[in-house]
Amino acid sequence: MDNGIRNFTEDEIETITRGYTTLIGKGGFGEVYRGVLHYDDLVAVKRYIRGDLIQEFMEEVRIHSQINHKNIVKLIGYCRGENSLLMVTEYISNGNLEDIILHNRKVAMRLDTRLGIAIGCAQALCHMHSMHLSTGSLVCHGDIKPANILLDDNLTAKISDFGLSRLLSGGIT
Repeated sequence: MDNGIRNFTEDEIETITRGYTTLIGKGGFGEVYRGVLHYDDLVAVKRYIRGDLIQEFMEEVRIHSQINHKNIVKLIGYCRGENSLLMVTEYISNGNLEDIILHNRKVAMRLDTRLGIAIGCAQALCHMHSMHLSTGSLVCHGDIKPANILLDDNLTAKISDFGLSRLLSGGIT
């Protein structure tokens, strides 16, 4: 697998996250930390709790590495270490839509902004469902929900978390 996706070492991830000091999210899969790559490029580092899910992790990396769209969180790299499974993605500043909706965070959400989020998600899903990966399979995300829709500085929607993504063979949708 290449696609410009970097295979980081555990030491590099330790440096990027400054020793896992800035926790920005937590879920059933593990924890997400903010990190810095190349002096000022912010990244998110997702550390999986279960290190025994190597096959599932590598499948998520493989699927995500083949998808490039402005409304999908960009995969930068991964680390399959001796004691850990980690994924490095672009950092999305405004967090997820669920937190904004449920916790009433002060993010301006005019109607045109809300429509833009919905359209962005629809375009990302359309892109995913219409592309054929190198294997000839189609991608189905499988877990679209507000917690997996991140918003950047411009409130542009970016779909994340490809853990439940599945490859569908032969054009089945």
